[in-house]
Amino acid sequence: MARMDPTARPGLLARVFEALRKEGLRWCVLRDEADLGRLAGGGELDLLVDPDHLERFAELTRALGFVRLRAWGHAPHHFFLGFDAERGAWLKLDVVDRLAYGRPIRRLRTDLADGCLVRRRWREPAFVLSPEDELVTLLLHAALDKGEFSSGRRQRMKQLCARVADDAHLSMQLERWWSPGTTGILMPTPPHQSSPGPTASTIPCCSAACSGR
Repeated sequence: MARMDPTARPGLLARVFEALRKEGLRWCVLRDEADLGRLAGGGELDLLVDPDHLERFAELTRALGFVRLRAWGHAPHHFFLGFDAERGAWLKLDVVDRLAYGRPIRRLRTDLADGCLVRRRWREPAFVLSPEDELVTLLLHAALDKGEFSSGRRQRMKQLCARVADDAHLSMQLERWWSPGTTGILMPTPPHQSSPGPTASTIPCCSAACSGR
């Protein structure tokens, strides 16, 4: 993970993380933890927040200068926009309080969120998903939300496979949410090229993306 410079004056993102940590909220980075260093200079970050803590999250970010944007038709997403005056950059927080997938309608509603927050891990400067949970949620996000597996997503999945420690949990989640018979070792392999439209029914579950661990 790219680290923020500890000698630099804390930017807006660092102040968000510090406020959430001090308040003891249940939250974690949902995707792209490796880009946190870049996001310190502005951009968009996906976060998962306990639904019971969402309003407190909104209060904390409002105190830091964020504005809550309208999100009609985008449930379970909540959007917060803030300006980092010191860096001259905008920071958008895309927050979900549950995990649902599909486009344009999120038809696959899961109960993954609570378990993800239970198994989250602290990796300075933020809580992040366990490798197993990030792998499963990234697989669903790429296939059902984006409709493609970009080269960056494929590379991230390979990195996560190398870090998986709980094969039983991974296999259980893949069996439940991806395809019966899929295990932590026999992982579905995304197409070799980014192409529109792959879904759970069209991506072959036949190649060991986690091989070599």
